[in-house]
Amino acid sequence: MKELFVPYQESLELKELEFDEDCIATYEEGDFDFNYDGDLVKNSECPLEFCTAPLFSQIFKWFRNKHNLDSFCRALEISGKSYWKISKLYDDGNVKGYSGFKDNYEKAELGCIRELIEILKSKKNENNI
Repeated sequence: MKELFVPYQESLELKELEFDEDCIATYEEGDFDFNYDGDLVKNSECPLEFCTAPLFSQIFKWFRNKHNLDSFCRALEISGKSYWKISKLYDDGNVKGYSGFKDNYEKAELGCIRELIEILKSKKNENNI
């Protein structure tokens, strides 16, 4: 079940990027295993040393709905390789990026999340200049 959750480092970065949606699990600072107690919790409700552990599907939806960044991952049956694509919704349809082929779907999914985080960090830095 752990593979359904965004890893600790990326979850921490998402907290810094103001991800504040209900999650069913948390990470404690420096602890790479998530804690599940069955309650819904948001980052704004967590003690400082905790961050939420969102599901991958939750993060893709958050980027799509809150930041207009649409993305998908695809697995190719023939080769067993996977890739991701990111585009901005509601504009001229420009693609923000493609990945090269990854060894498996999980690596493509994590790579896509990392790229979405970097896009949002860059946007945030541009707005603070």
